[in-house]
Formats: sequence, C-alpha cells, structure tokens
Amino acid sequence: MCGITGYISFVENETPSLEVLRAMTDTIAYRGPDDHGYWQERNIGLGHRRLSILDLSPLGHQPMSVASLHSKIIFNGEIYNFQEIRAELESRGRKFISTGDTEVILHAYDEWGTQCVERFNGMFAFAIFDEKKRILFIARDRLGVKPLHYYFDKRHFVFASEIKAILKYPYVRKEMDMSAVEQYFAFKYIAAPRTIFKNMFKLLPGNTLTITLDGVLQMHQYWDPLLIYSQRNGHERSEQDYENELEQLIDSSVRYRMISDVPVGAFLSGGIDSSVVVSSMVKQSSHVKTFSIGFTDHRYNEAPFAKAVASALGTDHEELIVCPEEIFDSIELLADHFDEPFADPSSIPTYLVSKLARSKVTVALSGDAGDELFWGYSRYKKYAAARTFNVIPAAVRKAIFHAFEKIPVDIIQKGAQGLQYSSLEDCYDYLSGMFKRNDLQKLMNHHIVHQPSLFTKDFRNFVTDELMYPNMVDFKTYLPDDILTKVDRTSMAVSLEARAPFLDYRLVEFGLGLPLQYKVRNGEQKYLLKKILYKNLPKTLFDRPKQGFDLPLNEWFRKELKPMLQQHLSKERLSRYGFINVDYVHSIMDAHFSGRYNYYYMLWTLLSFDLWYERYFE
Repeated sequence: MCGITGYISFVENETPSLEVLRAMTDTIAYRGPDDHGYWQERNIGLGHRRLSILDLSPLGHQPMSVASLHSKIIFNGEIYNFQEIRAELESRGRKFISTGDTEVILHAYDEWGTQCVERFNGMFAFAIFDEKKRILFIARDRLGVKPLHYYFDKRHFVFASEIKAILKYPYVRKEMDMSAVEQYFAFKYIAAPRTIFKNMFKLLPGNTLTITLDGVLQMHQYWDPLLIYSQRNGHERSEQDYENELEQLIDSSVRYRMISDVPVGAFLSGGIDSSVVVSSMVKQSSHVKTFSIGFTDHRYNEAPFAKAVASALGTDHEELIVCPEEIFDSIELLADHFDEPFADPSSIPTYLVSKLARSKVTVALSGDAGDELFWGYSRYKKYAAARTFNVIPAAVRKAIFHAFEKIPVDIIQKGAQGLQYSSLEDCYDYLSGMFKRNDLQKLMNHHIVHQPSLFTKDFRNFVTDELMYPNMVDFKTYLPDDILTKVDRTSMAVSLEARAPFLDYRLVEFGLGLPLQYKVRNGEQKYLLKKILYKNLPKTLFDRPKQGFDLPLNEWFRKELKPMLQQHLSKERLSRYGFINVDYVHSIMDAHFSGRYNYYYMLWTLLSFDLWYERYFE
C-alpha cells in the first residue's frame, strides 16, 4: 500500500519545481512511511510514498523503471496473482530483477499494452509513463478499492491518491461544486466521478485513463458490474454446486490476501462476513491474529461476540474497549483524512480498530462487501416491501402519506415518506439518503439545481429484475464511494494495509451471477454464505440481529457532543456558506435536543460538512 502523485503541465512557463512534487507527495506520507521517491522531466513529474509489503529490499523503490522497457511506474496496491503472471512472462523470455509485483506490472504493460489490467487480480491504482509513446497511462482496480483522483483544466493534469496532495499543486483552482454538495447532503458521500471541487474527479472503478503530453485525454472502461450482471449465465445449477464453488472461491481469495512479507491479521466484528474470512484464514494458517473494538455502552458493543468467535476458531485475539472521549478525539482527526465532506460515522470505529491492528501487524483482512454480494442490508428488504405498495394508485398513496406525516412520531413519519414516491428509483434514493427530498429543499433554501439520484441513465438497460436495483446501485456507488473510501482513509491514516477477500473479482462475478434464492430464503439473508460459515462455527454464535458499527450519536448530540454541535452549527458559521437555511437547521437542532425527534443523522452530516469547510476554505 502506498501513495502516488504526479502531474503534466501543458503550459511552458507553468512547470512546477521538484520542491512542489516533494510537497505533494509528502502530504500523504502516512500512506507510505517506509520510503519515498521522485522523478521529474521537463513538464512531467511522478512521486511515490512506499509502505513496504512485498520485496522489502531497495529493489522495490519507486518510481520504478526497467531500462529495456523505456517506462516508469508508480503503484499503490497489490496484484495478488503476480506470481502466476510473472511465470507466464518468464516463459516468454522476460527477466526480472525484483521479487515484488510492481515490476510485473511494467513487464505486463510492455507485453500486452493497456489491456494488461484485465489480467490483474488485485486492488490497485497505478500510473505508467511510456517514454516511447510519450503518454501517461493510469488505471484503477475493478471495484475501486484503491483511490485515484485527478484535476484537469486543459492547462494542467494533476493526479494523486488523495485530494490534499493535488491541492498542493500551485495552479489548481479550489472551487466548490454545488451539484456535489447537493449529492453529499442527500447521501452522506460524493459518488464518482464527482468530487467536491470543480475540475477535479475520481477515476471510476474498472477504468483506465490515457493522456498525451499535449493534453489529449481518453477514458476506457474495462470492467463493469452492470455488464457482468447482464451477461450472467441463465442456467441454474444445484445448490450444492453453488455452495462448493463459493467455498473454493472464498478460500482462494483469502489465500491470495495472506501473501505478504510482513505480519498479517484480520478485523473480527463477530458478524457473518468477518467470521467467514477468519474461519478461512484459520484453515490455511496455524496462527491467525484478530482484532476487535468494543464500547462501554453495551447496546453498541459487539466485542463479546467477536471474542466468542475468536475463541471458537482459536485465534490470537486482541480487543480494545473505547470510551466516548477517545471517539470524540477522533472526530476532528478524521476530518483531515477524507478531503471531502464524508458523513459515515462508522469511520470512527473503523479508524480505532485499524489503529489497534497496526500496533501488531501491517496487513489486515476485512469482511467488506459481504453485504453487497449476498443481499445483507436491511434496506433491501424494505425496498422489496416498497414494491408491494408501488401497485397502489399514486393518489391513494399520497393521501395516506399526508394523513401519517402529521403524526409527531419520527418512525411513523419515516415510514410514511416512502409512500410518496412514484418510482422505485426514488424510493431507493429515499431509503439510502440522509436529507430526504423535502428536507433537502428546505436545507438549501429551495435552490436545488437538480434532485440527486444514485441511479444512472442506462440502469434499466442492464438490470431487468427490479429486486436487484438497490444491490447494483450499491456496487456502483455506495461500495466504492462510501465503504471502500472509509476503509482506505482510516487504515492508511495509521499506515495499515486493509485487504478485502470478498472483493476478489472472481468472487464478485460469482456473486453477481448467483440467483437471488441463494442469497435470501424465507426472509433469511446471506443464506448460502451462512451455510459455509456454519461448517466451521456453531449457528448459535450468530442468532442475533445484524448490528453494524453504530454509535449512540443521537444521545451524544444531546449531552457530551452538544457543545461541539452548537459551536460548528452556530448561525454565524452556517451563514458563511451562503446556501444553507440557517433557521431550518436550528429548528431540527432544537427538535433533537428536546428529545421529540431523532435527527442525529442530519446533524452529523452538517457537522461533518463544517469540519471539512473549516479545513479547506478557512
């Protein structure tokens, strides 16, 4: 795991110095504390920070070049099948100097060109400067595990693992994109390709970018979950066949992600997904280290469940019970790491468990993406139920909505809101959003440019089964832009490499083709995944509702965090944005403080925005 930076200047008298490249790269030094390197030639520069995982020798230094190949690379991530690719390349007569995966990418590019990415099984974002063709080739992995941001204004092309490095480039104009602001308040994150800044973008997962030294930019998509889903094989097999293949894929994926020249461990929450990963690790290693955190408030404490699973599997387990004060201290620290407004509060416990793991290991496996692959989110059930109500005529649904919206009970109002939407796309946006449609209009003074939606225009062309809409939207947006962003920033903040076996593209393609009846049966979600888990662990360990990394923010905002909220959401501070309805915000604050309503999710979204704004515009 590493951090990469670079630029091309298309203006002769606006080429930055080497000191600028160093400053850009050193801004993300925590992503790679073990080594650093810079290369600059006329109007192009490449920078690298290294976290040594494979080939710990100086031969792994980057930017890396091989004289006979006439190209240079900077690389963030891991190519898990690099040994097989290397063997194939060696059979074609190629010679290698190092033992890691970076040199394999260079030779693969020289052998197969830009199509080399289709051979890689891994998480990656890399840039190759091809000295012969005089082009810069950039690629991001299929699922978007590793980040890649870029700025392009026809005069300069600047890219980096994180936005803060791009902002160190002297010719970048820092302007807020209001359409991205609307999307943030609607969904608590900003979906690719947008960022919060104008002219700055996220390279989409499964995409490559090629740019010439005179500014001609081309994009290419080499993998898309929508396309994979639409091309799935319609011939069903037996349940036993599916089960056997799934188990083999999980074990293979975990085995790949245990390859390392430094210590490896795993996050263990005691839930289904992380327990599946750890149980597979235990089958393949006699010594597995696991890590979990818990909270002093027993309602949000999963540590006992994780400890029970660790005991049953015989792992070397460590847990940390954190008090509210430790969580509060993390709020402002994490605002420095996301570079954009980001309002998923589970980033705090994810950061704390990463910090615990980093004290013992350099690599940690996680259970991320199990919910997306095997229909694990509760909102999928709610969406399925909404399809039933969707057959009721719109006028009748509207009348029911108006009857119930006046009842001053928060849960009743939330349920009634779902009745007012005429399309299933709108319904799912409602289930996923922070500020609902009417609330967003009030929040932004009724100056909404367009109503944010997570659905893409061509969605219906690929997904014919309406039950799969939310699942596919999550693969395209929520997974890369919320979940994986959260894990990347919080783990990299402590120089920890996080690996997610469920994001092996072979496993994802299997999951996309798996009939829904094997994901949910008789109301039980993750049906087939649980069958595999129960081969290694007793079912009684998991007979409880799904919990997740929740925090008691609703109570903290009325007590311990109330002063922070009042400070950051004061009328004076809110007024400086120029687009927030200050009176509306204070009305929901008063309603929350009184205990009449629970608006903690809206307040957290506003607080996170102000913490970001304070850092990037003041």
